[in-house]
Amino acid sequence: MKKILSFLLILFFVVTNLNIVLADEIPENVRIGLVSQQKNYIEIKNKKLYVSCNENFLNCEFDTEKKFSVSIAKKFYINTEKFYFTYNDALSAKKNYSSSIVYLNESGLFLIYVGGYENLESAQFANINLNGKIISPEQNKLILSADEKNVLIFDSNCPQFMSNEFIQIGDRKYRGVIKFGVFDLQSITPINILPFEEYLYSVVPSEMYSFWPQEALKAQAVAARTYAINKMKTHVHKNCDLCDTVHCQEYLGITRETERVNKLVDETKNLCIYYKNKPIEALFFSSSGGPTENSENVFVTALDYLRSVPQINETARTWTREFKFSEIEKLLADKKIYIGNVLGIQILSLLPSGRVNEMIIIGTNGEKKLSGEGTKSFFAKTKNGSLESRFFEIQNTNDSIIFSGRGSGHGVGMSQYGAKGMAELGYDFIDILKYYYTGVEVR
Repeated sequence: MKKILSFLLILFFVVTNLNIVLADEIPENVRIGLVSQQKNYIEIKNKKLYVSCNENFLNCEFDTEKKFSVSIAKKFYINTEKFYFTYNDALSAKKNYSSSIVYLNESGLFLIYVGGYENLESAQFANINLNGKIISPEQNKLILSADEKNVLIFDSNCPQFMSNEFIQIGDRKYRGVIKFGVFDLQSITPINILPFEEYLYSVVPSEMYSFWPQEALKAQAVAARTYAINKMKTHVHKNCDLCDTVHCQEYLGITRETERVNKLVDETKNLCIYYKNKPIEALFFSSSGGPTENSENVFVTALDYLRSVPQINETARTWTREFKFSEIEKLLADKKIYIGNVLGIQILSLLPSGRVNEMIIIGTNGEKKLSGEGTKSFFAKTKNGSLESRFFEIQNTNDSIIFSGRGSGHGVGMSQYGAKGMAELGYDFIDILKYYYTGVEVR
């Protein structure tokens, strides 16, 4: 009896700690690099901003009649190296200098920066009397302005800015707080820090129509959550976890949020997809047009849970692309590939799923073979862009090539239109996820 009790206690300890580990994989907050908003000058359309170097302490606040802006400090300054505990104290001391600005350091203390000077020589000359420390443009400082008046200079990635409402940058509003990072001396990347689950409020309806069946949206929420966990730290070199583009997942702030989707995200809170106790790479795409694809046929690596499965009730869009021979000749020339005048394209082989595996461009003086994803991405720089999928047929004419295809996306993992179709047949979100991701658990 004692042995059984001991075994049960050990089992309880292991399971409890396993659950803790799994829960820890989902962070409380996430840092999103707003790459789509990356510019050399950022407009903030709030009327009031609070500034803080520590989430538990407010350092200063500013009001504006029109707008705030953040720009890169491109001049030389002299740090007087005298510290002040409040912005108002620093502002009073600032009156002792003809041209200066208040600086907030990472510790939340204020100093006076005198300047700015156009060049190092001017700063060195002025520093003879000031005996301070010269700050160069290479030190990644940023300037906050209110109605075109400079009110604060601060460091890249510190402090954080918040408002009594959502932060608005350009035409988008964001939850949480914003930091600003400079990584190339030329552009500023806003970094949005917000609760991880609230990040999904925007991601899910950005990736899938918000009016679709709720089980499809819940499947998308779990897939998006799992995908994000696997992508975390992708942009750690820029002090953020993820970006706001399709490189990670499309994130448009509260612009795309709906009350319905927020509720469905909440209903799946903390649920992720696991294979052998590890979060999977939860790939998804728009529509397949046929069976999904094995991962190694698109992304090289063979993953046991990303296997080809037939579609259930998917409605895939059809598409056509036409390319003139002259367009293809230019694409080849840009890649320094010369095969003479293009005569046509032939499909050489198909994958078991029916997708094109290899095709060849035939010219008067040679041939160019394309394989894998290259069969569709080869055309990316034309006015019509890449082919939408690798489910296509080819028709050669006298001066052009016409592609007729179906489906959209890489074809690996969950088809979003397929998830919609399954939900319409009565499948729940766990059924959908387990169908598209082979041998997984949802928990």
